[in-house]
Amino acid sequence: MDDTTIRARYDIRREEDQVSLVLEMPGVEKEALDIKIEGDHLLVEGSRRLPQIEGRPVLREIRPNDYRNVFTLDETIDRNKIEAQLRDGLVTVSLGIREAQKPRKIKVIAR
Repeated sequence: MDDTTIRARYDIRREEDQVSLVLEMPGVEKEALDIKIEGDHLLVEGSRRLPQIEGRPVLREIRPNDYRNVFTLDETIDRNKIEAQLRDGLVTVSLGIREAQKPRKIKVIAR
């Protein structure tokens, strides 16, 4: 990572049939977002570019930056059931859980 690359803050949520990653990436447009699987890793990368503003800056605290997060995927994740959406600066990646890994209720028979 260079000076302009940072890790996005994120939450991980577990539901019955999926795990959801919610990453905070303010200012990243859909075209500047790249999500891919490489081996057992999920890479989420995005770039925030600032629009041109008229005038000479007097103070500059807002900077362009790149986000890069890497998550390790275990055997419970179905790599064919991964979806992502971007809304209001939040990237949500839904990771489907393999059928064999989902919890199931065991029926008890009284005799």
